[in-house]
Amino acid sequence: MKRCVRKWWVLLGLERCDRGSLWRRIRPGDVPGGCRVAVALLLAITVSLSVQAGYVGESFLRIPGIDSGWQGGHYKGWVKLESREWVETSACKPQKGNPFVCDAKMWKPKETRLFMSPPWAPESGAGVLAVALDKRSDVYAPLMQLCHRGVRIPELTYAESSQLARRIGEVGTPPDEVPDYFEYKLQGVNLSCPEVSRAPEQALILQFDDIEWINYQGAGRIVTTADPARLLPLPSSGESKTFLLTWIQLQGGTEEGDCPTMNREPGMDEYFALWDPKEVPRGKAELMQSGGLATLREGIALRGPEGLNVCALPGIVPDPGHAAPETETVVGFDLDNYDGRGEAPAQTHRHKNFVSEDGREGIDNQLYVVEGCVPGFRPGGNIPKVANEMMRNGSVTLLVNISGIDDDKNDDDVLVSVLFSKDLMVKTADGADIQPDYTFRLSDNPEFTQFAAQFQGRIDNGVVTTEPVAEMTWQEGGQNAFKLRNAQMRIELLPNRRMKAVVGGYLDWRLRMTNWGRNRILEPTMRFQCPSLYNAYRRAADGYWDPQIGEFRGISAAYEIEGVTAFIPTQELVSLMKNAEAE
Repeated sequence: MKRCVRKWWVLLGLERCDRGSLWRRIRPGDVPGGCRVAVALLLAITVSLSVQAGYVGESFLRIPGIDSGWQGGHYKGWVKLESREWVETSACKPQKGNPFVCDAKMWKPKETRLFMSPPWAPESGAGVLAVALDKRSDVYAPLMQLCHRGVRIPELTYAESSQLARRIGEVGTPPDEVPDYFEYKLQGVNLSCPEVSRAPEQALILQFDDIEWINYQGAGRIVTTADPARLLPLPSSGESKTFLLTWIQLQGGTEEGDCPTMNREPGMDEYFALWDPKEVPRGKAELMQSGGLATLREGIALRGPEGLNVCALPGIVPDPGHAAPETETVVGFDLDNYDGRGEAPAQTHRHKNFVSEDGREGIDNQLYVVEGCVPGFRPGGNIPKVANEMMRNGSVTLLVNISGIDDDKNDDDVLVSVLFSKDLMVKTADGADIQPDYTFRLSDNPEFTQFAAQFQGRIDNGVVTTEPVAEMTWQEGGQNAFKLRNAQMRIELLPNRRMKAVVGGYLDWRLRMTNWGRNRILEPTMRFQCPSLYNAYRRAADGYWDPQIGEFRGISAAYEIEGVTAFIPTQELVSLMKNAEAE
């Protein structure tokens, strides 16, 4: 399947331009007048789609003569990389009505998410791969020496994670023929290493003449499968309460003024930071004449060395710094049984602990430290607004059922179930709120039922608290579904047929960074900078040391949810009890 146009500089009329090299920065005034229309078209295509081909996570490179001391669980002795982007994939053709995919077979709203995208790598022929190497790596010096010598590499091998390359919305288990890592032979490789002082990572640009897929030969979208979650029997005695979730958002601070300084979008200084200082005045003047930074839209991310995308490769430029909240009181849980005093447990990275509104100490919510002062992520920001509007319009219908209630004030044994419905919410006449007390049939679609979850819990003074579960997949209201490790809930049963709750656990911070980076229009619209966000995530990661990769992969987080009373058909509840009991 040919998803993307190769040799785009030829097809777009750039062959007659003085390119200098494939990776010469494209900017106003840099090219002869006859080439500027082609350059504008190239930028329009690149701006729309290139970010889809990147992920912020581990991949591995094997170069003859370069011996690495990497001893992780995968690819011992190979060069471990921090992020990657298949740059030529940026020439994919946009699809009418869905600018976020590169061909008609990719996911569209309302279609099943039980699939996996095929590899982003070209199937054959020439191409370009851009990757980032941590400068603390033991192979940094020999790789830079190889770059400086300008030696053409006859052949090298590259391996990328098949799971990290997936879009966030994709779900299901791939078939056995899909490997954990896609492997490729790159032939006739020219390696370049544009140097940026103070950047924590080094960009490596691999321009190759041909590519061979080694361990996967499929074409097109990969169909995945899913089995419904195995549920415990619902208690047959006691009261059962069901709530329809009407609002979901990541939450942190509880105090006004928690962010004296807000993060901001990249500006002129960031965009021109790597330009030749002599050319900056001219570049700024020409950009202002064309309408200013706003005209770049997503293209403002192409400000790395040689015009590389800093949302796909966020470590290749200096960390611009990131504003964090200033507060002591946050929403969340003590996920690690560590209050910040003494030596941290083995699975915990030492970090600041907070206090909850009700006085609980040792609260972990490092995601709030990173995202709390990003305007678009805050309560009332565009991210929660859009995600919840999608949920209210039918992307997902979530129910929380509490069963086995003998006393709704104090009960030492209840069962909390997170379930999915096939029915849509019912809005009030003005569309501003969700109606309570409607009946919702349970979904039988494995796309959703695979994510059903249960918690053992208790009620103290009208508040339901649960025991943690090792892992659950949590829906963020829209199509995003993230694994939440060490997950637990705290539910307050309110008057007026309502509830509010907190769901906490550890998210994979690299998957979260990948999600934001792939939608690089979020930088100027949600008001953050990809490099600062990336470095803040790395500093804040506080849980789940991954020995396979050699880093803390989890970042503590808390979702605040709201709901109204609802009902599940009696016969379906009885069926759940019988089916679960039989299993």
